[in-house]
Amino acid sequence: MATEGTESNYNSSTEGLQDQSSPRESLPPHSGGSTITEFQSRSGARVQLSRNFEFFPGTSDRVIMVSGLVDNILKAVELILGKLLDEFYAEDGDDVRSKVRLVVPNSSCGGIIGKGGATIRCAY
Repeated sequence: MATEGTESNYNSSTEGLQDQSSPRESLPPHSGGSTITEFQSRSGARVQLSRNFEFFPGTSDRVIMVSGLVDNILKAVELILGKLLDEFYAEDGDDVRSKVRLVVPNSSCGGIIGKGGATIRCAY
């Protein structure tokens, strides 16, 4: 399990991430980070991926953290989602469904939900 203050390519701290190491740990990464480097170059945002086998608590999902100016973040997210869609279509070929989890600061949740949940109700 990662501990507070452990260095990571996800963040200066992997606090809260769960280490699920296995014998597959020695496998090389797919592209050596070239895709992330391309996303950063094309978007102007910083894109960081949690280490292999460091997952969001309670899941087997790795964490991508995107930071920078809002327009740059949006461009990076667009590039990331486009890449995921390309991968899904390459595997399945059909109309694909997936799930993307967004972790946002607690202080931002009020603006997303709206007073008494009004924003959420309007969306549906």
